[in-house]
Amino acid sequence: MAARRFASLALAACCLGTPGARAEAGSEQTPSPPLPISAGGRLGWIFSNDLDLLGGLWVDIPRPLTRGGTSIYLALETTTAIRRAQSFTFDVRDLEYVGELGLRAPRAHVVVSGFVQQWGKEYADNPGEPFARSLGLGLETPGYHRRERNEGVEGRAKLGAVVGHRALDAAGVFDGDLRYAFSGSSRVGVSLEARVQALAGSGSSSADFELGPRLDLFLAPERRASFFLHYYRGGTPLGLETSGFILGYDDSEGPGLGGGSAPDVRGIVAAGVGEAGGMGRLVLSFLSPPFTRAPLWVRGDFDLNVLTAEDSGDLYYVYRIGVETSQGGATEGVYFHHRSNHALARHGTVTSIDVLEAGISTPGWSQPQEIREPGRFGALDAAVRVGVLLETSFGKSGRPHAAAGIRWILPVDPQARFLPYALVEVEDGQVGSRLYGIGALQRGGLDLRLEYLSDEQLQNPDEALVLAVAGLSF
Repeated sequence: MAARRFASLALAACCLGTPGARAEAGSEQTPSPPLPISAGGRLGWIFSNDLDLLGGLWVDIPRPLTRGGTSIYLALETTTAIRRAQSFTFDVRDLEYVGELGLRAPRAHVVVSGFVQQWGKEYADNPGEPFARSLGLGLETPGYHRRERNEGVEGRAKLGAVVGHRALDAAGVFDGDLRYAFSGSSRVGVSLEARVQALAGSGSSSADFELGPRLDLFLAPERRASFFLHYYRGGTPLGLETSGFILGYDDSEGPGLGGGSAPDVRGIVAAGVGEAGGMGRLVLSFLSPPFTRAPLWVRGDFDLNVLTAEDSGDLYYVYRIGVETSQGGATEGVYFHHRSNHALARHGTVTSIDVLEAGISTPGWSQPQEIREPGRFGALDAAVRVGVLLETSFGKSGRPHAAAGIRWILPVDPQARFLPYALVEVEDGQVGSRLYGIGALQRGGLDLRLEYLSDEQLQNPDEALVLAVAGLSF
């Protein structure tokens, strides 16, 4: 599975270069500045005969190399094309992705990049995984990744020569993105944007085109929410392959992620390899501004997972949307939890569960930056969720469903760069899963571990996976 191998190598290269804590001899450690990560997601309703919904996630992770701003970067962009939504079950047609590993260097009034890129598509519950792999060069404006008000033009252009492909004719690729922001207030703005993605082959060329206005709401420094109406026309075999208007909402945060309190965008990027297969994961969590004095805020978690084994492949999504607060040193909330499971690039049948649940977790469970200093006996972080099944493909609804996890960080020297830990996660109800892991965690978010996974919702539930996983939380 070429797409997962490429993503695993790219993530490993970026994670291994993640800066950690620095310490002078005989002094306390001083954490390095956070990586200038930008990330976002969007949800859109498309008015076409082929699709109903689109869900997108993207993240850009640069690792600065010089004080002048040169950096190595990993960029991932995914779009989930959904034929229709029936009740809480989503009929996913395919997952489109662009993975890119490259080098950026700022120059006078422009940023220059060189990269290796893979643009591809993975079909859900049907065979097929076309892709085009390319080497290329790009140009972008200095403020392209920022999410603060910036009137005028921002954009990027990328051109690549195809060095490998599957199930399509391709010799070159192009990706152009342009937006113009009109004058407005400090909190509200209007912009017009366009994007073109094109394939050039030996016999023909094709392009995907998207154009339309958007209304921008600037929620906090580097945090922007937007409503948009775009017209999309798909022509390439790697795009949506349909045409129509898209009405949607997106939420994104520019460089400077990791504030830790609402409003915020958080996430995880991870990849793993094992004897029987591998895995890839992209998670984004969106926290709204607080809307009461308590305070309360809305949280949405979007968790995309790919698993491969010797004779099966899985594509599954976990969505959790709810209201939460932070009281007494813990985070409590009430959530709607959905998981849908698909066969990856082969014939299969979609399955799903929907749960209404309440949960509580310690601050360090999902934010490594908030882990307490290990004491004499180390430090514990945990999470518990208890709920009831609203709907399921595996049996009767109305039954209890619960999940819990605990991570024990071993006693360690306060100046240690990595924190060794043991992890257990358990889910039980109509279906269940078990995850056991040992690893080392860095406060900057880098997580290296060996894990054992058994999951009854996978296409081959009897097959357990043992994986070496590298992840980055932000």
